[in-house]
Amino acid sequence: MLMVVALTLPACAALTKSNSTFVTPPKKPLIQEADSGLTEGCPRPIELGDAALNQSQVENGWATDRANLVRCGERHEAHVKFIKDRDAKLSNGE
Repeated sequence: MLMVVALTLPACAALTKSNSTFVTPPKKPLIQEADSGLTEGCPRPIELGDAALNQSQVENGWATDRANLVRCGERHEAHVKFIKDRDAKLSNGE
């Protein structure tokens, strides 16, 4: 059985030869970098410290953290959209 396979392989090679010896590789795709504003980290929650906080301090800290969280979420969504758009363009050969 091994002898039959060994004898048929050279015949297959003769049938698959190409007229062209050189194959030109495709161009390397240009991968667009995301804007640095989309990739920066999100602010950490504010430090509360060890002292007791009054109602105004708690509300101001909460409002600051919520605003930062919303901005971070918007940046994250924009970054994901950028990557999906870029990858779709690469898939289509643009």
